Amino acid sequence: AGITEAASSLLIETPDYRDMENEYTPEKTVLYFGSTSIRDIIYVGRGVYRDAQPGIGPHIHRDCFELTYHSEGNQTYYIDNTAYGIQPGTAFLALPSQLHSTGVHQQEISKFYYVTFLCDRDSPSFLGLDGEAARYLREALLVPGSHVARDSHAMEGLFRQLMALYHSGHPLGEARMRSLLVEI
Repeated sequence: AGITEAASSLLIETPDYRDMENEYTPEKTVLYFGSTSIRDIIYVGRGVYRDAQPGIGPHIHRDCFELTYHSEGNQTYYIDNTAYGIQPGTAFLALPSQLHSTGVHQQEISKFYYVTFLCDRDSPSFLGLDGEAARYLREALLVPGSHVARDSHAMEGLFRQLMALYHSGHPLGEARMRSLLVEI
């Protein structure tokens, strides 16, 4: 989707994440995937907010999906002017180049996981898949209006496994991470 001139000021450019350092704070962990062979993933993170945080202003990730899963707490997200109420066990997906935010709402007390990944529509591969499987998954995620998945309680375990494998150094770690990303 094209980006209007007004929206371009809200664009978050995809950083050159190959050299970015992982972030570890009591509230947030961000793991950058530039040091792995999984080139579609920008980062995976976890947030644990014991107090409300400032809201997330309107922004766009060019050519990237952003998936957020809440395991605890509620949150309201907006895509354009449409509000989506998120409860525990719910995933929220912002499509590439789509304006999203928390609107006037602060970030609530919650525990959540998120992943930002590239969507190169011209690439023959996607999240470690090739050919028809890559096209199928990419197109399934690009369906307009498919922003919320409820009753996704298994996602927390998948995210936890993914984050543990990132640090494991296991010879099959990246292969298993690819599998988990497709499951998520």
